[in-house]
Amino acid sequence: MGEITPKENYLRLSRGELPDYLPMGFVQGVPSSSNVGFADLFVVKGATAFGVGKPAVPPMTEWTDKWGIPYVANEETNFAALPKPGAFLLDDVRKWDKVVKHPEMPERIDWEAMAAEATAHVDRSVTAVNALFSGQTPFQTFVAFMGFTEGLIALYEEPEACEEMINYIADFYMPIAEKSIEYIKPDILTISDDTASRQGPFFSMDIYRRIFKPVYERWAKPATDMGLPITFHNCGRCEDQLEDLYEIGVRYWNPAEAVNDLVEVKRKFNNRMVISGGWSFSPTPDISETDVREHVRATIDRLAPGGGYIFSGGLYMVGNREFTPEIIQKINGWISDEAYSYGKDFYK
Repeated sequence: MGEITPKENYLRLSRGELPDYLPMGFVQGVPSSSNVGFADLFVVKGATAFGVGKPAVPPMTEWTDKWGIPYVANEETNFAALPKPGAFLLDDVRKWDKVVKHPEMPERIDWEAMAAEATAHVDRSVTAVNALFSGQTPFQTFVAFMGFTEGLIALYEEPEACEEMINYIADFYMPIAEKSIEYIKPDILTISDDTASRQGPFFSMDIYRRIFKPVYERWAKPATDMGLPITFHNCGRCEDQLEDLYEIGVRYWNPAEAVNDLVEVKRKFNNRMVISGGWSFSPTPDISETDVREHVRATIDRLAPGGGYIFSGGLYMVGNREFTPEIIQKINGWISDEAYSYGKDFYK
């Protein structure tokens, strides 16, 4: 696969450089060829106050997160964790300070030991360490307190109160971000917030720039001060927000869903923003291996020329009712194998 390490091959993209071979990101159930190791200080032993609750996996379950928000995960939600309907904690954003309280922090945190545990599985000579903000999502946390409809209305009717509340939530994570960067010493920092549907953003760019962009910038700053690139996870058609994300240090964008005009994004950014994803294939259980492999190659041919692209795609194991686990594993194996074999000599 060339003389450079997978780590260097992956990080070249953050500098707008051409990789030796196509980096491959997430394919469900299949190891990545990019060698990006994930470290998360928020859910490791000794820091349970930072966790997001129980895993959202079968069987159907309910739990309360660190902010006191009740969540449910069941077959109807495809086992994705959603705020419990009818159990929202805040009905008037102007009274947020009576309801929203910072989670209790442990009296003593051994950051050095936590960082060592979080990165123990990583060979840093060949693997880029990606520090994750697991579950730290200002927009999603905000609407979880109020409900989606009431939260969106509040953003327009009471923007000052919303801004105060969201920054209060963000304040809790800021020292954690600083300590994470200091002790993990990652190569990349990942921030997540789903702020768009398949049709477009949930709110205007004015609200985005006033309320949410400054929070992302605060969280990114400990990393960007050290020259580290940022990965931003945002589902849906969120291409409108990419230029603002680039301004705060974001260089990788996932899952880069195909509802965005990815060819235009690639042209506009000219490898300044790495597209990680682009997968838009919805196979049937009886799909042929040939069809799967052809779609992988077509995706790579469309988005990989000139660099600035990471292949990510596949079928999820959970909530895919039409497929048996064996069929999903088989299809994902074809996807992974084709992306790897086709991508290893793509730039030669």
